[in-house]
Amino acid sequence: MKRFATSLLAPFLLLATAQSITSQQSATQKTPYTEGPIWRLFFMRSEPGQLDNYMKNFKERTYPAIIEEKKQGIILDFKILVNTQNADPQDWDIIVAYQFKDQASYETFLPANAKLEGDLVGGPDGTKVTAAQRAGMKKTLSTVFVKELILK
Repeated sequence: MKRFATSLLAPFLLLATAQSITSQQSATQKTPYTEGPIWRLFFMRSEPGQLDNYMKNFKERTYPAIIEEKKQGIILDFKILVNTQNADPQDWDIIVAYQFKDQASYETFLPANAKLEGDLVGGPDGTKVTAAQRAGMKKTLSTVFVKELILK
């Protein structure tokens, strides 16, 4: 009796699975976009009068590593964005954005960035100096990952 019931159910289960796969494929084909690279965004607030000092420090101590990471394909792109309409003094005024092919690329970036930037500023001690210098220049408010959608 169990074999009979199983043999009757099998075609229905196969049909339901096939319809589910077909509808998922149709939904995917109907999206008006494709998924693109990911961005890691760091939202920061510069301390009063410290934006230029932070940018100078960043250019000297971090930017050379970013240029090398871009050459090596570790990152796809990099941006610094500034909020020109700061209504609230507690709001962010700087975004530092790194673009990666995907999440796995970001995982590769972390150790490569630590090594490259460390080598350029004098190892772990140089990294501590950089962190100490920047402590009075800016505060990181939040970080987020966003995925770029490319319209078809």
